[in-house]
Amino acid sequence: MLKEFAVLGNILTDISDNSAVISCENAFALLEHEGYQDLGKITAPGYQFPESSELETYCGRIQTVKKAFLRRFWLSAGRQTLRDIARQRLEESKRACEAAKGVVNEGVDPGELTGASGQIGSDNDEEDPKV
Repeated sequence: MLKEFAVLGNILTDISDNSAVISCENAFALLEHEGYQDLGKITAPGYQFPESSELETYCGRIQTVKKAFLRRFWLSAGRQTLRDIARQRLEESKRACEAAKGVVNEGVDPGELTGASGQIGSDNDEEDPKV
C-alpha cells in the first residue's frame, strides 16, 4: 500500500501537468478565435521569450492596476456584498436560536425523534428476537 501512495504523487503531478496544458491550449484557441494577432509570434518556432528583467516594468504596472481595481471594487461592491451576506447569516442564526429556545421551552415531542413504529431509530431496523 505504501508503494501505491508513492506512485499517487506522480499520478497527481501528471494530472496537474495535463490540466495546465489543456487549459493553455483552450486559452490560446479562444485568443486565436477572438483575433489575437500576437499569438502567431509566440507560437513561431524561433520565438524567444523575454527575460524576467525585461518584464519588470510591466509587472510593476500590472500590480498597480490590480491593486487599484481591487480597492475600487471593494469600495463599490465588496463591502456592501459582505454586509448583505453577514446580515443574512445573522438573521438565519437568530431564527435558529429562536427555534432552539422553543424546543427547549416546550420540550421535544417523542414522535419527532422516533419513526412511525414509535421506536428510536429507523423503521427499517430489524429487532433481535432474542432480546
